[in-house]
Amino acid sequence: MNLKYKIIEVYPEQHSIVVRFYTDIITEEMMATDVLDGVIRRGRTDYAIDLPVPAPTGTDLERLIVSKAPSDWLATQEAVLNPSLDTSLSNLTNIVGQEITTTVSIVQPVVVTIDASLDTGNTIANPPVTTL
Repeated sequence: MNLKYKIIEVYPEQHSIVVRFYTDIITEEMMATDVLDGVIRRGRTDYAIDLPVPAPTGTDLERLIVSKAPSDWLATQEAVLNPSLDTSLSNLTNIVGQEITTTVSIVQPVVVTIDASLDTGNTIANPPVTTL
């Protein structure tokens, strides 16, 4: 997938930008939700991104923007358009509306207490020596 994006709005007072994401297949026009006189004003993949202070530039800005991209969603939308893939969800129709109960394991945090009186002096720089 070739991810594409453009910064479509800048809000200095909020230190944020709005970025529009699309691909070669899922075009900007396909994602348009508000068009006036042929100009796309809003799209499904217009994302507001808060910028850190100071604002990144260059490669750092690109990394930030790409990290916020709806890449999985866009890949799914591309797959839906592929006629050779079954994206019908027909295997889910028999469970629509059914209540499903399942057990979820809750992981409890582990508290580790270090007894300073047991300090052996072993560290990464001073590992224990084992004689074989």
